[in-house]
Amino acid sequence: MILTKRNPIGYSIPLLLFLTLCLIFAEHQSPVQVRNIDADSIVSGQSGTLMRELAYIALGIVGLIGTYFALVLQRTRLNWNRGVTLFLSLLLGWCFLSVLWAASSAITAKRLFVLSMIFIGAFGVVVSWTRAEVLKFMALSAFIQITLGFGAELSYGYFTPWQSTYRFSGTLPGNRQGYVCLVLILSTLCLIRMKERGRWFYQFLSVYGFVTLLLTRSRGDLLALASALVLYLLLTLKRQQRVLAAIGIGSLALMILISGFGPPLVSFLNRGGEGSEDFDGRAPLWDNLMTYAARRPFLGYGYENFWTIDRIDDISKDQGWAISGAHSAYIESLLEIGWIGASLHALVLLVCMGAAIRLFKRTGDYAYCLSAAFCLIYLVGGLLEGILITKASEISYYFAVLLCLMALQKEQRLRRTQHPGQRRVELCPTPTQNALKADLW
Repeated sequence: MILTKRNPIGYSIPLLLFLTLCLIFAEHQSPVQVRNIDADSIVSGQSGTLMRELAYIALGIVGLIGTYFALVLQRTRLNWNRGVTLFLSLLLGWCFLSVLWAASSAITAKRLFVLSMIFIGAFGVVVSWTRAEVLKFMALSAFIQITLGFGAELSYGYFTPWQSTYRFSGTLPGNRQGYVCLVLILSTLCLIRMKERGRWFYQFLSVYGFVTLLLTRSRGDLLALASALVLYLLLTLKRQQRVLAAIGIGSLALMILISGFGPPLVSFLNRGGEGSEDFDGRAPLWDNLMTYAARRPFLGYGYENFWTIDRIDDISKDQGWAISGAHSAYIESLLEIGWIGASLHALVLLVCMGAAIRLFKRTGDYAYCLSAAFCLIYLVGGLLEGILITKASEISYYFAVLLCLMALQKEQRLRRTQHPGQRRVELCPTPTQNALKADLW
């Protein structure tokens, strides 16, 4: 008779809430901190907080527990996707190697430890949950985080969407709130197509996520969403439906143009201000940062080692506004891990997107559709935002889950126990179990 021990991190609402709580403690701040970012606050935030460090350690511990039960006690056999695994390993390995040439190897090592906790936590979830459970976790967790942001803004009196300068950011700095909205929108769209129970609830969450994304006024996030939706429609719709969708989208665009609604929409998205609020304000920053990149073109300054206190202060003074990053994933990766690392980062996204598309066409599993969409989001959104696979944030955790999902496919090998004098009996044997009989015995 085959006996198995239940994995303690099997999907459940309490575990979902615990992981979400870890992500909240890892990155979230008060609305006052989010809206009053200056060079001093950025510098002070470089060291991190104890709660943030404990939150990432908790993610890693959950992943280790899930991995131990799945691989050791439940004997789950992993079939690796060689392309995804190879390029992802090369990218992460290059980040770890950067300790050798980073000016402050202690800072790099500390942040690589956080990155390890993110991927270990993601791996443990993937080998313990089904793909549908992963999608539900992403949808519900993003919903909780966005709602928390609304509640925080209301309690602090910052929720003023009627003002022209208002941007919904909740408890997350910059445009990160927009990417949480993208997680909510796309994961719920996939769950709707899977015809999961509570479809009306996921439809509500999808609309909720889109409205909050509009309130963020993040043009880069909207561009990334548009690109992801095009890919989503190409993958999920039949040929006739694609034609109808193209006609509908084209007609809507034409109506907006003729009706004169276009300029008000552009005005709504135009946040005004300087620096990161304006595209023209980013161009001088990119020019300035490229001079730094030219000094160490191939290796970079080391993982998470470019934005030191001195450089933050110098660049912020030079640009006249608080600099929290390069506002471009391509320049950010170039500064940290050089041309070699930046090329690997782009290759990982391209290889993973191709692999996810092939897996979705072969299996029809919408978790792969979401993976392909997020690879495209990182490729497009990276033009205007510093989103990286290797960046420590709650968005990185979600994407790390999708990357691990693409890198491996699990196949359960069940542990058996035999009592003396009993025959070896399988409960409800399946063709897969029969095919693996030689391995099991």
